[in-house]
Amino acid sequence: MSGTERPDSSRKEPGGRAGRTEDRSSGCSGDMDKDPTAIHVTAVDLPRLDVVDGLVACLEQRGLSVERLSPHSGEDAPEEADRLLRADDKDQRAVLLGVQGAPGRALLAELARQQRTTVVAILPSADPQELAQCVADGAAGAIGAGYSVEQALTVFDQAVNGVICLPATVVSEAIQSARTQTGSPELSEEQVELLKALTDGVTVGDLARTTHRSRRTMTRILRKLYDSIGVGNRRQAVEWATERGVLAGPASTEVAS
Repeated sequence: MSGTERPDSSRKEPGGRAGRTEDRSSGCSGDMDKDPTAIHVTAVDLPRLDVVDGLVACLEQRGLSVERLSPHSGEDAPEEADRLLRADDKDQRAVLLGVQGAPGRALLAELARQQRTTVVAILPSADPQELAQCVADGAAGAIGAGYSVEQALTVFDQAVNGVICLPATVVSEAIQSARTQTGSPELSEEQVELLKALTDGVTVGDLARTTHRSRRTMTRILRKLYDSIGVGNRRQAVEWATERGVLAGPASTEVAS
């Protein structure tokens, strides 16, 4: 899990945390800065997942009251929907929201705009991109199929304490995407051919002979290429070029001199 902390002047330093709870016999543990009794938890349209039952059970063991609502079905749906969307300015609330299809996403966006409301999305999917999309839509955290109860508790605790928690794969992909979007340097035709040759495993000595240069000169040219694209060695250079499609087309070891 990776977290991104939101500024919160009320956070206590380690050692002075309030609301730490632990039940070693059941595996339910948590570390909340906020007083758990001051948080009202509402469970809405939750998918049928083992982690959901475990999460709710652990929250109830903490002394939290979990109210279950189904605003999209049943005779009481209109009344439950009205109650769900009627925010209480006095208490903080956490909404465990099952997100399945367009209605769930629309409700997520509406709840996320309300004051003192923290939304934790729960999906019947393990797709990192779907989890990330829920955060983009306004959720403070996202829980997917295959999560352990401990992981789900971590997401919940970080969400109510102002920290967004996402799978490491999502964070890694986001970082890579950001690097790609910053733009790539303009490469000369020779530099592209060098990258293709490196991919084919051509040695520095062979490159030097092909271009009628000394090995030292070719090493200096490659170092300049690595520096220009922000990598440190041949393997990273090949990965960089592959990710950006620079190596599209037939490779050639004939490098212009």
